[in-house]
Amino acid sequence: MAAVKIEFSDDINNEFDFEDYEIEITEFINKYQKELGSLAEKFYDKEDEGFGLVMKIFRNLQNKTISTRDSDEETIAIFNLLSKWAADAEFEVGFGYKGFKDEFYKDLFSIFGDIRIEFQATVLGSGDEFYKCSYDLTKDGWTGHSDLYVWNEEYSTYECQWWRLVKIKEYLLKNLLDDYDDIIKRCHLIKEVSNSVSFIPNTQITISGKTLVYEQELLEKHNYRGLTNQKKIELLGQFSKDLDSLIPYGFVHGDINYSNVLYDGIRLNLIDLEPSFKQIKYGKKVVLSAVPLRSLIDLKNRTITVETDKIGFYLSCNRLMNIPLNLDNQRELMKKRRNGYEFLPMKESEFMKLSFPQIFDYFRESIN
Repeated sequence: MAAVKIEFSDDINNEFDFEDYEIEITEFINKYQKELGSLAEKFYDKEDEGFGLVMKIFRNLQNKTISTRDSDEETIAIFNLLSKWAADAEFEVGFGYKGFKDEFYKDLFSIFGDIRIEFQATVLGSGDEFYKCSYDLTKDGWTGHSDLYVWNEEYSTYECQWWRLVKIKEYLLKNLLDDYDDIIKRCHLIKEVSNSVSFIPNTQITISGKTLVYEQELLEKHNYRGLTNQKKIELLGQFSKDLDSLIPYGFVHGDINYSNVLYDGIRLNLIDLEPSFKQIKYGKKVVLSAVPLRSLIDLKNRTITVETDKIGFYLSCNRLMNIPLNLDNQRELMKKRRNGYEFLPMKESEFMKLSFPQIFDYFRESIN
């Protein structure tokens, strides 16, 4: 078997609130200490993002390069980690390992759900070509795709030879807890806005029997960290106008945060539009909008409106510009928010009167 070199992305972001998962991840690592070996100590990083500790799964892989010719314990563990594929995986490059036992992936998925790892794979000795690989965790291992890039001498660039354009998510209708008629209306609205605005990838939703299938155009993610502050401000200004354009549709995203705002090299895009805000995930009833993101009125009324999107946008501005908010840890903040605690730069009732562009203008002036 030919040797393979893989170079991990410089932007691996699988972030979770540390306090919410501390017990589960500790038990998981202890259970699979033998399989993980030295990788167990580097399974996640812990950082204070200004509003609580954040657990960053597989952050140690960022910018890392390994080869199947390497024989150290950590590299072998990484290749085993990546070598269990789900039946619908569309990968072209294998590594010669069997992967961990099935229970490992079921346990990891039951704790965190969606985890993504992206890297570039090169079959050594195959000439000027490589694969861009995107691995998404499922309970059966990894699914996803690998796209072949070949050097085009005429244009002096690498060209993708084929690609998978659609991200697919499948839901059991029984796990979507909003009223069925409201789910149908929201699905129609998702399709309408995705076909009408340029910053939301085209999205199609179909319902068949007991299942809802969500298909969204897959965009290539670019790292914005190296951009100048001026460029970041320009992106946020355009994003504020884009979000404001959703007002006439009455569309609410409900979970505008770091993981759902994607920079494609041109603009900020809004992705992952959930068909139901209330769901059963991993056996638990959840609302797909973190409590600190939700407005006080939304918390009181047990709903999600554009007010929550405005808070999400404001926090995203701070995150993109790398400005810490210095809030309490996530658990304490959740308790305080339910008791009426405010953390925005002005009275929350006044903040909600602002449009998205006005929120952006206020933010921009506050950092100058």
